[in-house]
Amino acid sequence: MATRYDHLVVLTADLKESSAWLEDRLGVPPKGAGKHAMMGTHNALWGLGDSYLELIAVDPDAPRPARNRWFGFDDPEVQARLAEGPYLGTWAVSTDDLPGLLAHAPEGMGPPEDFARDDLTWQVSIAEGPGLPLGGAWPLMIHWKTGMHLAERLGHQGLALDSLVISGTGAGQAAAQFTGLERVQFAPGPGPTRLSATLNTPTGPVAL
Repeated sequence: MATRYDHLVVLTADLKESSAWLEDRLGVPPKGAGKHAMMGTHNALWGLGDSYLELIAVDPDAPRPARNRWFGFDDPEVQARLAEGPYLGTWAVSTDDLPGLLAHAPEGMGPPEDFARDDLTWQVSIAEGPGLPLGGAWPLMIHWKTGMHLAERLGHQGLALDSLVISGTGAGQAAAQFTGLERVQFAPGPGPTRLSATLNTPTGPVAL
């Protein structure tokens, strides 16, 4: 099974407002955007060279789906944090064996589901409950099927991930499966799961 770090996921309550905030922090505007009709969400994207950063929010113009939205948007704990502002909520990995990776995932993950946008097709497993798996320590699992990867589409914007650190109670279980991924570090310990990333930008390091 080949598994690699894929991208960062920043959660927000207001995509337009937080896009301006993140553009100011990173020094460059987003280079991509999209909507997820199945999930009732929309996003803005920044290229990080061989990966990317996704800023995502509930789409106020989309009907509420009959299921829980991904990334914990229907979880009261996530909603309370979003009331304080955008934050690095979770991360994503890509894999060539999504069913195999699912066998090691926390309980409550759903089966692989198909997504598509233009020529890009992919599969993900989404938590069946409202919360983030292991509080965000367990990543979104993606199997990219066809089309050019988003990192290649976005190209280089002078941004790059230097490091991602996952700490707290959820980090231990995630570390058992994902230790050895480039630029990803785990710091298991007491307390809630927290993610922190350092990005290299045109104006210097930026912490998220």
